[in-house]
Amino acid sequence: MCITDRIKPVSKPNSGILIRDLFRPVAQVTINVLVDNISNNYHQKKLFRDSLHPVLRIDEVNQLISSVD
Repeated sequence: MCITDRIKPVSKPNSGILIRDLFRPVAQVTINVLVDNISNNYHQKKLFRDSLHPVLRIDEVNQLISSVD
């Protein structure tokens, strides 16, 4: 199921949609340095590392926007 299939039934006509995600580090070495400095707790490190990977790429966001029209 596409995200727009979930958005359409609950949005009003001509309403705005905000999709927010952060730009993430591209280089794995940068991610490793950030994670190594966050905590000694494995679970916290895993959560933080996972959060540094984008959910959607820019081209995927553009595709979603185009599919709503």
